[in-house]
Amino acid sequence: MKGFFWLSTTYLGGENEDDHSFISEGRLSITNRNYEGNSEIIYSLAPLDGSTPLYFVVDGEDLTMLDRQMGHISSNTNHNYTLQRK
Repeated sequence: MKGFFWLSTTYLGGENEDDHSFISEGRLSITNRNYEGNSEIIYSLAPLDGSTPLYFVVDGEDLTMLDRQMGHISSNTNHNYTLQRK
């Protein structure tokens, strides 16, 4: 399935403790895959500005960012987002 996305990302406590927000938009592709024996829904976001595509695993309204090779990220950093449909 294909569509269009609009993504708002806010980085909390950046320079001078200010929050910084970024908005991107582009093409959305939704695919299914089997990863280590589990069925996953993947959202692939390709920004119109040509920047690096983003990949997320979908779990209900929760999205977890994947790395550039669409692998799960092993890190203490929070890579989770909440899907808001408008």
